[in-house]
Amino acid sequence: MRAHASEEDASQELERATGVWRAATCTRSTRPSAALLLGLVAWTLALRIWVAWPNPTPTRFWDERYSVQNVYRLAASGDLRPANGYHPGLSYLPQALVVLAAERVLGDGAVVRPPGKGRLTPLGYRLCRFVQVAYGVGTALLAFLLARRVLGATGGLIAALLLAGMPWHLRQSVIFKPDILLILMTLAVLLCAARLLERASLKRVAVLSIALGASLASKFNAAPLVVPAVVAVVWASHGASGGRLEKLLRSLGCLMAGATVTLIACSPFLVLEPSLYAQDFGVTMDDYEAKADRAGVSRWSMPAHALVSLAGWNFHGPVVLVLGLVAMLLPLSRSVRERLSSLQCAVWLVLSSFVLSYVGSYALVTANPSPHNWLVLSPVVCVASAALICVGWRKLVGAAGVWTAGALTTLAVMLSTVPIHQWAYRNAVPATVELAETVLTEALGSSRDRIVASDVVLRPSLAGHAVQDRTLSAASRALIVPAAGWDVAASGAGLDDASPSELDTLLGLDGLVLRSAALEAGDRDRLEEFGFDLRFVEGAPWRARGEDLVVASRRFRLLSRSGWRETGPQGEMDQAEAPSGSWVSFEVASAGRDLRARAGPTSALQPVPCVESSRGGSRKRCVIKRLRSTAKSVRLLQANGSPAAAIGYRALLWQED
Repeated sequence: MRAHASEEDASQELERATGVWRAATCTRSTRPSAALLLGLVAWTLALRIWVAWPNPTPTRFWDERYSVQNVYRLAASGDLRPANGYHPGLSYLPQALVVLAAERVLGDGAVVRPPGKGRLTPLGYRLCRFVQVAYGVGTALLAFLLARRVLGATGGLIAALLLAGMPWHLRQSVIFKPDILLILMTLAVLLCAARLLERASLKRVAVLSIALGASLASKFNAAPLVVPAVVAVVWASHGASGGRLEKLLRSLGCLMAGATVTLIACSPFLVLEPSLYAQDFGVTMDDYEAKADRAGVSRWSMPAHALVSLAGWNFHGPVVLVLGLVAMLLPLSRSVRERLSSLQCAVWLVLSSFVLSYVGSYALVTANPSPHNWLVLSPVVCVASAALICVGWRKLVGAAGVWTAGALTTLAVMLSTVPIHQWAYRNAVPATVELAETVLTEALGSSRDRIVASDVVLRPSLAGHAVQDRTLSAASRALIVPAAGWDVAASGAGLDDASPSELDTLLGLDGLVLRSAALEAGDRDRLEEFGFDLRFVEGAPWRARGEDLVVASRRFRLLSRSGWRETGPQGEMDQAEAPSGSWVSFEVASAGRDLRARAGPTSALQPVPCVESSRGGSRKRCVIKRLRSTAKSVRLLQANGSPAAAIGYRALLWQED
């Protein structure tokens, strides 16, 4: 009797385990589920529009430039040949069609800028990003549809929420790159494969082939999707009655032919000019290899890197990833598989084949530790995790009742979406330092020989001496240096107590970014007396994040540049003939050395900020800040104090504007 009870308990436990992958474990589509899905879509859409709206310029997302180049070429000149071949045609053609339609409706210049004045207007950038938003919402819907076929409506909602609630998914949903389109097409292929497994037909194979071809035309990373598509076709043909080999060959032929036609239709220059894609994609692969070498990683470490990346808080977090892994490993047990239906086993096999083929092919091609390249695996993680969460939900309802379970679930959803709301706030609401950068861009003009001392780090990656190409506009190549290197800019004594040499140091700068709290009562008036134009950037909830800042700028007009010459034996640099009241600065060609400058025998050493002018930083362009033209000779020294002889330099003459 006890043995019989034990066998019955084991059978029930096995049933609960295998129920992870059974649609019956979760509720089927109901009116409440439809309402929840509508709310989820509205939340997904609103959050992405909010993040996509700010700063519709090329300065926000560096990597958008490749896709924008292709859109602009087609929209401005009608040339179908892409400007670059980093990604296939579908990566930008939908945006190009939207831009062309808007330009036709709104008139010339409303979306596409005239030649020589940039590429897209703010409206153009927003339209391109809104297409990405639509892709992001579409991925949530397809995740719901895919999971619903295996887990029911509740499981579909959970999978969609897990996917839409990822911070990195949100980011890729607003930046004009093909990553979110790749996720959309991945889900489309997996969903079409699931439909084929439900009921095999040549029509469904054709639909799968179109989805596969479109995915290949979105990004080259989609190549591993061929494996789950073929697995689905083989499984469906195996279950057919009579003439299995003939049906298999016909289905595979249809799959490959349809995918090829779709790929060529969406990206014809893969055939017309394959060298375009080979060259640019080769550049990408060379960059990947260089990053892998710098990171010191091997291809064997890529599976572990995928797990670490997906477990990060920008992706799923460790809990969701572990749930997904458990759900995917559970059917490896033969006893579990025997309790599953043929369809459930087939769907699990398709999902598993995609994960294995993608990780394996990525490790085979490159060892670049790039977390965002693992984002395409997130739909599988979400569906698998939803399976176990769905089981937990069913048990919670049985133990606590619907209303209590609903309240606890609502609380869990609110807590789990805190990270993505925080991420959205940080990216939708500008920081005061970002607004200060905008003010500097307007104030400094187009000359590249500008120096700004900042009391705050404008960007974490720009701490120390760096160029602002990725933050300020490309035309404003100001060198940003810490205020601590510029005496009066960082002193707490106030400007009234500054020495003449300290004031000359201050007046030789193009701009200052200072904390408002660090300025004394009379400092603002003194800065205005010295000819600085002051702008105040104040922090406020939902408008600007961070502390209050003061941006002070002066206008200088470049009079002339001398020819290149070399420093003397003691590092001497000669000033050009300068009119009275003018200022002089020096541009130095450095070979990566750490340099200092001294104006006169008793003056303090000043840093010489540099910007890389070649890949890898082997060559640098350095600028010595402005000095009054009446200053004595300027010497260039190395970091150890020895003269920097035979270094190329040229003098620049300036007039206060």
